[in-house]
Amino acid sequence: MVLSLLVLTLPLGCGDDGGTADSGSSDSGIVDSGAVDSAYDGAARDTGPLYPHELPASADLGTDRRGYTVARSIIHLHSPLSHDACDGQDTLEEATGVASAECLEQFRYGLCAAHIDVAMLTDHAPYVNELPFEELLSAQPGDELIRDESGAVIASLITCPGDGHQVMLTLGSENELMPVGLRRHVLVGADADALNEAYDAVGAEASDAFREAGALVLKNHPEEDSVAELGAMGLDGIEIFNLHASLDPRTRENLLGLNGADYIAETLIFLDRRRSLAPDLLFLSFFEVSDAYGLRWDGLIADGQDIVGVAGTDAHQNAFSQIMNDGERVDSYRRMMRWFSNHLLIDGDLTPDSIHDALERGRLYVAYEAFGSPVGFDFHAALDAATFEMGDDAPVGATLRVTRPSLPADHPQDPAPSIRMRILRSAPAGAVEVAAGDGATLEYVATEAGSYRAEVFIVPEHTRPFLDGRGDMLIHERPWVQSNHVRVVVAPAPVP
Repeated sequence: MVLSLLVLTLPLGCGDDGGTADSGSSDSGIVDSGAVDSAYDGAARDTGPLYPHELPASADLGTDRRGYTVARSIIHLHSPLSHDACDGQDTLEEATGVASAECLEQFRYGLCAAHIDVAMLTDHAPYVNELPFEELLSAQPGDELIRDESGAVIASLITCPGDGHQVMLTLGSENELMPVGLRRHVLVGADADALNEAYDAVGAEASDAFREAGALVLKNHPEEDSVAELGAMGLDGIEIFNLHASLDPRTRENLLGLNGADYIAETLIFLDRRRSLAPDLLFLSFFEVSDAYGLRWDGLIADGQDIVGVAGTDAHQNAFSQIMNDGERVDSYRRMMRWFSNHLLIDGDLTPDSIHDALERGRLYVAYEAFGSPVGFDFHAALDAATFEMGDDAPVGATLRVTRPSLPADHPQDPAPSIRMRILRSAPAGAVEVAAGDGATLEYVATEAGSYRAEVFIVPEHTRPFLDGRGDMLIHERPWVQSNHVRVVVAPAPVP
């Protein structure tokens, strides 16, 4: 990322100089900075409350989901084993030795503090290709190794200190393609050079090889490819938001159609420790979802491909080490994981198989939780007594139904945010809005075949007390939830 380079050329404390800190109420779900159990060495500020540091457990996100449970999932995540993670360790010895122990502790702390249920690792080759498959989990004493029917290790389970929350880690890789949920190396018995070539391959044949190894194949950074190029890759899904791309001014301007470096001045205000802006709300300074992702997603769906949309966290903890007012570095693993995640709807127990099933079917939605977790969000279709989930085929005439989410009960929400919803139908030239509203539910009878998804937008007025007088500059409508699709199809004619 280029943020660290830009900071060298721009003075801290730029922007308007009016406004004073409003600390809010101590009984509104805020934690005092002195009570934060941080894995980082930086000194937190000793006065004033913080915007909620941890996310609620997924069990608190709403339970009326027709038997499915929510699993908060990070997809596209680099552990200390990636060569460019943890401030650019560049040798295998450094990445696996004592030098990375502190970063590994911070990585695991982030997973626990953000109440992540599933972390889908996507470390780079080299290193992925140079280690035995089981070692890629960086298992620590107390971790439970998850094995397949043959006894081979395919995942691990971390138990968090304190509350006993558990995080399942699965394996994958990010190079030209991003296979997630691998059950073994992509080649069996191959040397490091052959494995490196296989992990770096792209195209339908490479995707098939990853699937044979148990993975689903996603396209990382699809903003770099055309719809036609993506369509030839044999993909299961694409990113519809990527954190690194959103922070790179060149990518923003040249590929995403967003302003380039204009956001930097707003970002730098958060880095001035003389001010009292909540560090985790730095997300407000740059977050936008580009139409470039939607156009690619809709284009692939219009071409007849069942493509899942996910948000890529792409956390490395390697870009900006300055300590913010909460005692953590700007790009801490916890901060990156807290900003947004993919909420999988799991059928049954949380296992590698149930994770694979939910992701493969597209039974998930993206939640931008920097503004607060969207409690109770739901999107499905119904006809008579039958219900159809994201990823299902529903008949023409089914009613699509969106349930308006709310902030967690103990989350700061004064002043109240405004929230609206809409339902979109995919089309080759971009999605078409078919319904919109701000009530408790939004319904639409789908009389036309197509793929339909839901979006929720929020004007996060509730963050105003934590922005040190910068609310007018930073608060405007933002995406809060992006669902995957319910496919509405014409029922086949009965056989005579």
